[in-house]
Amino acid sequence: STQSTWVELLQLEPERFLDYHPVATANSYSTKDGHWVQMLGIELPRHLGRTLRALGLGGPTYARLVWTVLTQVLPARGPLFVRAFPAFKVLNTAIRGAMLQLTWAEVQSRFAQHNVWYCPVATPVEAALSTQAHMTRAFVKLDDTDIPVVAAPAQLRGGVPHNPGALPVLD
Repeated sequence: STQSTWVELLQLEPERFLDYHPVATANSYSTKDGHWVQMLGIELPRHLGRTLRALGLGGPTYARLVWTVLTQVLPARGPLFVRAFPAFKVLNTAIRGAMLQLTWAEVQSRFAQHNVWYCPVATPVEAALSTQAHMTRAFVKLDDTDIPVVAAPAQLRGGVPHNPGALPVLD
């Protein structure tokens, strides 16, 4: 199934996950100076044009996308989602390349000018070291280790872990 293919890609090849994200305007990207940005434009048709304009990407990126669709996506066999992987990669790598050329301040300025939806995000290390994350018990230290681990990825119905059998009991 399409969903199992996506899950397999994420599990078996996590380094390729960001290249094949189906909505490039809702992906995470790093800036030149190491800040991470989460794009919030889940509606690709609504957000793609403004994102590409903000990053100085336009005609060449659209041309590469059209060429990829014509030569790789349409002639391929299989589920459309899987056939579209090359098109996803064109958009994600173009945006990633442009983001890596800009500082955090430049991204903020350009995105404000073009009304691009985004938010800054912490790196995994920053999140694990966050005082707020520890105060809210998002991360805890188990046993005698100094390594923080996620306490529970989802808290449902009054703080009961979603899958309590998969997590250690913390209280």
